Amino acid sequence: MSTAPTLTWKQTQKRAPVDPTLVQDVLDALALAVADTDDWEVVSSAANEMEIRPKVASPVTAMRVLFATGVNNAQVPDPHDQNVDGVLYMGIAPDGGTLGDAHGAGNPYGEARWSGYWKITGIITGADPCDWLHTVSSKEVFSVWFQESSPEDWRGGVAGCIVDPPLDADGEGTPGRVYGMLVTGTDAIATSFWGGSNDFINGNGNGRTDPCGGVFRPNQPTTWARIERESIGSGLAAPRHETEGGTRVTWPVPVNLRDSPHNHVGVLRQMRQAQDGKMRGIVQDDGEPPTDYSYHVGGSSTTSMDCLSFDNG
Repeated sequence: MSTAPTLTWKQTQKRAPVDPTLVQDVLDALALAVADTDDWEVVSSAANEMEIRPKVASPVTAMRVLFATGVNNAQVPDPHDQNVDGVLYMGIAPDGGTLGDAHGAGNPYGEARWSGYWKITGIITGADPCDWLHTVSSKEVFSVWFQESSPEDWRGGVAGCIVDPPLDADGEGTPGRVYGMLVTGTDAIATSFWGGSNDFINGNGNGRTDPCGGVFRPNQPTTWARIERESIGSGLAAPRHETEGGTRVTWPVPVNLRDSPHNHVGVLRQMRQAQDGKMRGIVQDDGEPPTDYSYHVGGSSTTSMDCLSFDNG
């Protein structure tokens, strides 16, 4: 793989918006969750928007991740296509720049690279309030997860250097990096998503609510392109994810360009396929104190089902 450094993930405590039906209150709670991380900070915030970046210790401090609601349709690429009031959106600017109008028709970062916005929540002001949220992050990748308590539904997204290419030459710079996003759309994460062709991580959906993923193509770094998971197989059923001695295992997740020419991009960077895990579940060793090996993201915090495992190493 590339020579990019090994990431160390941290999962934060849950934060509750003052009013789970107000997007601004959700953004305010997200700002607190960002402050809980070791590696990210808020750069700027205003009504209905917030911009964050990696802290100085990160090798990609120029990168920005922008959250906003009430965005302009022109800044929402396929498949989501349009603004929906009450929904929170996320976008990534790998090279940063000066933030302009986050709600205008033009690129909020001017001439700098910009992904556009994709949806990461349901309609917060309607049927999908955000009762809690938390983050899982590292020096180069940020993710946030929003919980609706009753019924229990989870949505969110991941942004940053999310793909590990086969070689440095297959990414940008040295070490090679691939910048991108994975989002749930307004769809809640299914408890069994590894077997779906249109579920979280798979990226095959064409609907305005669907999960999707995208990257800046390493060979054409100004081009934003959608990606899809290489296989939509459900993986191995329990107990094939665990040894007789109790060791848990996870599988790399290869991703390709979704549209022609469908080239391989790499594997998700220390985000791997796991089963029989719960949202916010932590896999630890038996040390004193224990070491956190993995943090799980999935569709349920009470039932062990499919999950995306953020692995430390």
